[in-house]
Amino acid sequence: MSRQDVKNPIPNHTIPSNREIPKQDSFRTTRMWNFLVIALTVALVAITLEYIGVINAIPKFGQRQPYSLNLRLWKPSSFPDIADNFWSDSFIKELAQQEIIIGYPNGEFRPTQPITRGEFAAMVHSAFPQNSTPSGIRFKDVPDDYWGISAIRNETKRGFFAGYPGGEFRPDQEMTKVDALVALVNGLKLKTDAPVPQVLSSYQDAQQIPEYGKTSIAAATQAGIIVNYPQKSWLRPRQSITRAEAATLIYQGLVYQEKVNPIPSEFIVSQ
Repeated sequence: MSRQDVKNPIPNHTIPSNREIPKQDSFRTTRMWNFLVIALTVALVAITLEYIGVINAIPKFGQRQPYSLNLRLWKPSSFPDIADNFWSDSFIKELAQQEIIIGYPNGEFRPTQPITRGEFAAMVHSAFPQNSTPSGIRFKDVPDDYWGISAIRNETKRGFFAGYPGGEFRPDQEMTKVDALVALVNGLKLKTDAPVPQVLSSYQDAQQIPEYGKTSIAAATQAGIIVNYPQKSWLRPRQSITRAEAATLIYQGLVYQEKVNPIPSEFIVSQ
């Protein structure tokens, strides 16, 4: 027998066919595909629920409903006590969408309730953020455990607010409309370049404006941040301002700074 006739046998398990995949690798591949299918399905369901507003986890995505499961990464932009045809509904929803305003623990916003100085300070603090100053002004009637102490101290130091004689802030006192406008004008550094009496002549109750607020209201009028409901020509400066009214003034301040898009409204005062 010649040497050419001798063949060295090679065990079959050492030369797998190119068309065959080892069973172990096949199992791993199948398991990986199953995992991907499940992951994609879960993601698709989650995104769908997020979009229609059942859950709130992705900031500024989808719709927001009062019954949503809030995962604390988002604040609902709808409140159960605000109807879609409420006069300032669009302003409030947009501010809630941007997490500038929030409601009460039960989910309500209470739009017709007068706003307090402490609450207004909190709105200002959220709407016009700036680095916090731990050494902000202290008031003897604002204890260290007061819920809005940071906003009050910082926004007073920034010029939005001023305290009362005796070192008081009176955080639970209702805010009047003239005081809210004075606060915004001072904090936003608004000015008027027109004669004050001429600007104030737009209001039928201009004689009700206290002397200390006339220049500020003229500046606010020129800046387009005043919203008067239900009659645009009536300012009602000495009345307590509601939470809805406060929200619209805050929003118009952001419009003035070009941080948000204008919302059309028949109650915005313009010159």
